[in-house]
Amino acid sequence: MAERNRFIDFAKGIAIIFVLFNHHEWQDGSMFGSHLYYWIINMAVPIFMLCTGYVTAASWEAKKTTIKQSYSWEVLSPKLSRYVMPVLWFYIVETILVFIFQETGFLDYLSNLDFAHNEGYKNKMTFSGTLLYFFAGGRGQHGTYYFPVILQVAFMMPLIYLMVKKWKWGIWLCFGINLALEILKLPLGISRDVYRLLAFRYIFVLAIGCYLFIYRENLGKWYKWVMFFLLGAGYIYLVNYTSYNRVVFKYWYSTSMIAIFYIVPLFMLGLKYLKNVKCKIIEQLGKASYHILLVQIIYYNFFAPLVWTAPKNIIPNDAVAMLINLIVCLGGGYAYFRLYEKLRQKSDSKKARRIVLKK
Repeated sequence: MAERNRFIDFAKGIAIIFVLFNHHEWQDGSMFGSHLYYWIINMAVPIFMLCTGYVTAASWEAKKTTIKQSYSWEVLSPKLSRYVMPVLWFYIVETILVFIFQETGFLDYLSNLDFAHNEGYKNKMTFSGTLLYFFAGGRGQHGTYYFPVILQVAFMMPLIYLMVKKWKWGIWLCFGINLALEILKLPLGISRDVYRLLAFRYIFVLAIGCYLFIYRENLGKWYKWVMFFLLGAGYIYLVNYTSYNRVVFKYWYSTSMIAIFYIVPLFMLGLKYLKNVKCKIIEQLGKASYHILLVQIIYYNFFAPLVWTAPKNIIPNDAVAMLINLIVCLGGGYAYFRLYEKLRQKSDSKKARRIVLKK
């Protein structure tokens, strides 16, 4: 089995920090809400998808997993469990908080702070609504779409991997499928709210992640990747600094399948030259990134507005507010990760003992 490229966890650790910067309500004129956002911060989710494609390909290559096996319950079950169970416990906490804050009027107080992401929390709590919001990743914003997207990715990845593995040009087949779905989304009446929950917008970047592992010894001439970088950079400039009228990529254009050309060569260089990078703190944050995201959702939707709108004599500027974000979300998310892993290992040990006793 190929040794795990340490850059993967490092990249995920950096990406989850980008997520915290991305979802912060920056003061007007902040470079973090404009220039750095366009070029760096906004690349967080594409980086996660590149990592997902790369790690999936590495795992299946090592285990020689067939397409039939990849859809078996034996293979799918642990993957789905890794995605679903952390969200389940997060969602229970979120539901309890919503109930308490609805009853106490705290959500109305947040609305008076002119904070725009509380509509899902205001809705009357029903059983069907609670079930629906679970599969939507939660009632709020700030990354809730990631859960339904990653569930879809779990079922899409075998087909994406198969196309890239079978044909080296399969990556461009994925590009064509991704582009076709982008073109059809408006004629099909797919709204922005629905689009954010759909994983098809990441087909191409997931395929690139697979490609970077499968063909890691033969990735082609360097100038090809320079051209990709320039294409992506040019598109990012076009949609963010000019009055260009977007025709195809109406939603999430800054992270569209064209924009990601910008980050791919940088990611590839990281895989090559930083594969032995040693930064334990960032790597641990990368391993805990999913749990950090969940803590971030609760904090940014319920409590961060109090920080963002605090008097200047308490929270003087964005730097202080962002420091609080980092401490709460990274610290709380990592603690949740360690607690969850400890409980999961205990559960796995009990299951193993039961199996032994049955034999």
